[in-house]
Amino acid sequence: MLTCSAGDVYDSALALPCGAHIELGALTSAVPTARTWARMLWSCWGLTRLSDDASIVLTELTTNAILHARGEAVDIWLRADRRSLAIFVGDSCPDMPVRADALSDDELFGRGLVIVESLARHWGSYRVPTGKIVWAVLASDGL
Repeated sequence: MLTCSAGDVYDSALALPCGAHIELGALTSAVPTARTWARMLWSCWGLTRLSDDASIVLTELTTNAILHARGEAVDIWLRADRRSLAIFVGDSCPDMPVRADALSDDELFGRGLVIVESLARHWGSYRVPTGKIVWAVLASDGL
């Protein structure tokens, strides 16, 4: 996990020229909807080479958000340039994510962040007035 300020992460993402946002209900159907929406954008942005890993990261972050959104909406923001992609997923729960290595062996959830960490160049989370945002950055080789 990258430790930097929420402002630094936000400013870096805004510097990426391509961007999109979607708000979805906190329902299990939001996960495939988010993936379909995102894959279309990544294709338009010339980032199909990141699509498989990005889909897994998006799935993990969206699934976690749905579990913690308390029946409310989840927000997904994508920002990209030709070589990198930032995924932000927000939910209404202020509790910060916990990686699996901080969990006991009998926990059923929490291992998705290990997957995110293995696929993303950087990832992290920060609180916002309405809950939290968990983010990940993926990049093509050579960055």
